[in-house]
Amino acid sequence: MKVLRQIRWEQKMFWRNPPAAVFTFVFPLMFLLIFSVLYGDDKVAEFGDVTFVQLYVPAIVAFGVISACYTNLGFTLTLRREQGILKRKRGTPLSTRTYLGGAIGNVWIIAVVLTVITIAVGIVVFGITMPQFWTRLPTLIVVLAVGAFCFSACGIAVSTMIPNQEAAPAIINVILFPLLFISGAFARVKEGTGLDTFASLFPVRHLIKACERVFLPQPYETGNGWDTKHLLVMLAWGVAASLFALRRFRWEPSGATGGRRSRRRRSAEA
Repeated sequence: MKVLRQIRWEQKMFWRNPPAAVFTFVFPLMFLLIFSVLYGDDKVAEFGDVTFVQLYVPAIVAFGVISACYTNLGFTLTLRREQGILKRKRGTPLSTRTYLGGAIGNVWIIAVVLTVITIAVGIVVFGITMPQFWTRLPTLIVVLAVGAFCFSACGIAVSTMIPNQEAAPAIINVILFPLLFISGAFARVKEGTGLDTFASLFPVRHLIKACERVFLPQPYETGNGWDTKHLLVMLAWGVAASLFALRRFRWEPSGATGGRRSRRRRSAEA
């Protein structure tokens, strides 16, 4: 119950910050509209009659989950740490688990809402379909849940590497956007190429491909669109990022930490 109340509070804070809310929702949808209008009816060479937009919508679904979980958590936790909010929260009766659980639950809700909107726009505006809807819907839910776990953990982990709030946008985006481009979020990356092999080392590619399989029509994809390999890679990244974050996570601003270290050094020298 405490976590649910914290999620509710996080949701209120999110929606009371219109610029952040608009950026989170508009940015992925903007890419969807621009590229789908430009290339929507083009055929994807490796899948014959499948249109570009049929596979671009799941790529934007993946981008939305990454943006909601990784970007939001990385930036929010850095900002709150440097402003001293995390330090003050830790001094209250609110447990660490409840506080971080609320932040993570908040971004998961945002990811779900953004996913629903993206798919709805794809269906209504561009005429895409989800083949075998009731068979593949559970697969989509599992893929998005694993992706949300993975990129939430990565968002928390990257926040531990950001020295101050001014550096947060640059560091978060300089890590993310090259991976988005080489992973096929904005343009097709042919399977089996060197670029595909390199991109497959990172979880972005696997979330995009896992989402893509759910939307691939027959005969290119049969059954429930399940691919264990993509899920295992994302789970491995999520676990590794979680362990990294647990080891490095700090509640106090960088300046405060540096100040204490300086005082300790001066005391030792004296």
